Amino acid sequence: MNLYTLVRFGSFQTSEFRQSPRFISDRFNIQIGNENFTFGIYHFKKELLEFARFYSKFLRNGNWNLSGSTLHQGTNKVIPKQFVPSDGTFGPALNKVLKNNFFNGSYIIEHFDETKKEVIPLFEASEKLVELSEKMEKNVPIQIGSVSDRLGNIILQFPIEVIRSTFSSSADSKSVEVNSKFFQDFPDIS
Repeated sequence: MNLYTLVRFGSFQTSEFRQSPRFISDRFNIQIGNENFTFGIYHFKKELLEFARFYSKFLRNGNWNLSGSTLHQGTNKVIPKQFVPSDGTFGPALNKVLKNNFFNGSYIIEHFDETKKEVIPLFEASEKLVELSEKMEKNVPIQIGSVSDRLGNIILQFPIEVIRSTFSSSADSKSVEVNSKFFQDFPDIS
């Protein structure tokens, strides 16, 4: 079942694409009622062209099988592109399930599981969701239990990394200094 899937776009070393998909944590066993569920955090990287081919096919047939195994989820509704700002004084709740959204924010496309039928047991036993979320957070900085409406969803995260800006006020608080620089791995296109 798909508990939650995050696809984060970014710049990576070519060698990272040759690594086999792997679990980056021990598997977590959670018993809900008479059923025993096993969860794990699966991680891998794909080249953009390979992902684009897969995603185009996914949009046509609705089967998410990027890792070779099909994820089971309910009805899929695509939420239009939205901007999620980085954390400030009060960070958006969605940042609790995004990865490294602390520079200039991210755009996301979300495939929302409207039925949540695969994850209903976790809704019915909220203490088990909290337990699972705490176990996951020891391995990745994601708090799935705090935004349970995202269970079963697939999110594509496009971090805004082309430019990074910092803001500071002058000593007399009469002006603001803005420093911007291009992300170091971004190719020169001038």
